[in-house]
Amino acid sequence: MKNENTVQVDAEITGGTANVSEITTDTIEKVVNNTDKESKVDTITIDLSGAKQEVTGVKLSKTTVETLAKATAEEGNGIATATIELSKATVVLDNKTLETLVEQAKGAQIELVVADTQQQKLNTAQQATLNEYQVATTFEAYFTSDGERIHDFNGGKAVVSIKFTPEAGKDSSYYHLVYVADDGKLTRYKTKYQSGKLMFTTTHFSDYAVIYDTSEKNETDVADGDDGTDTNVTIDTSYRKLRLRATKSAGTTNVLKWNKVADADGYVIYGNLCNTRGKTYKLVKQVTIKDNATTSWIDTKLASGTYYKYCIKAYKLVDGKKAWIAKSKVVHSTTTGGKYGNAASVKVNKTAVSLAVGKTFTMKAEQIVKDLPIKKHAAIKYESSNSRVASVTSKGVIKAKKKGSCYIYVYAQNGMYKRVKVTVK
Repeated sequence: MKNENTVQVDAEITGGTANVSEITTDTIEKVVNNTDKESKVDTITIDLSGAKQEVTGVKLSKTTVETLAKATAEEGNGIATATIELSKATVVLDNKTLETLVEQAKGAQIELVVADTQQQKLNTAQQATLNEYQVATTFEAYFTSDGERIHDFNGGKAVVSIKFTPEAGKDSSYYHLVYVADDGKLTRYKTKYQSGKLMFTTTHFSDYAVIYDTSEKNETDVADGDDGTDTNVTIDTSYRKLRLRATKSAGTTNVLKWNKVADADGYVIYGNLCNTRGKTYKLVKQVTIKDNATTSWIDTKLASGTYYKYCIKAYKLVDGKKAWIAKSKVVHSTTTGGKYGNAASVKVNKTAVSLAVGKTFTMKAEQIVKDLPIKKHAAIKYESSNSRVASVTSKGVIKAKKKGSCYIYVYAQNGMYKRVKVTVK
């Protein structure tokens, strides 16, 4: 049975894309006028979810989108949004977004696509960020007109719901929708799992991922009307932001240090045993530091000769609630008394590199041990402070992109690092 707010449309489906017939003002007025007075119509729905073949995209004429924009702007009819239901995704567009699409469309048609993607298509910085998480799936959402994509909604919003089945044994309240920018910075959206769908709100379209992170719950258990899904939090997950490192260890202690985040109100430290012998240990909260002056912490009462892992998150208080603004990489450190040790420092073959645009240089790095060998939990990693100036691969190959300067951070599994300046001429 169709909802009362559904516009009846004809659609020719080819290769997963539905070419929808024209929607006129008269069509929308019939939907509004034929609704029971006690029913509330606040959206106009184009429903393609019941098509016999999978629909991942829809083409609407620019005139149709303009008609929808006018309908959502009209105060008397109560319609605030337009909803497009595809086979595996639902997208709700507000008036500002619809108006932006009309303004930016270069052609006579506007196409919406929401489709699964492969993580391999992401660049090195994006993949390095996602490698810190359990990634359930990746997908892309975009509008295009006459071959040009429309990314930003100029203040408008889109609520996106995708069909999703949690992995067996996984808690649905730990799944998060994220966007990873080209430089690896991660934006975590407030996510809610409901009726077999993950829902989030965004002000632009791009590539997204669904991650599983037990260090923070999503909005699934928050009551309706207080879920805050119209906002998102940008969390910096680069190494350089916090630079968490285990600087010293003893028989029953690990000393952690990190860099101060200027606009943070405090930090939360997570830790646990490192995964070993087929056993997996989740990071759990150890302590909350309610100031921005403290930049070190000692984990005590540990087992000797044992590896532990840690991460730290910086938060800012917004209306009395924690908004995460930075998250460190996970570091691994062993207590003394066993047969393994930690890196005392990182050695590189060059601390300053000068390159012409288009040229490359391969970094060579190693963990310098104090005495005992290191049991490998993670390889030495590389990160560029500005991938638009110079990028770096997981193998340490630096490529000059454009004139300027940046730094390459080379860090060991316990967070000890070396910073290499790169100048592109």
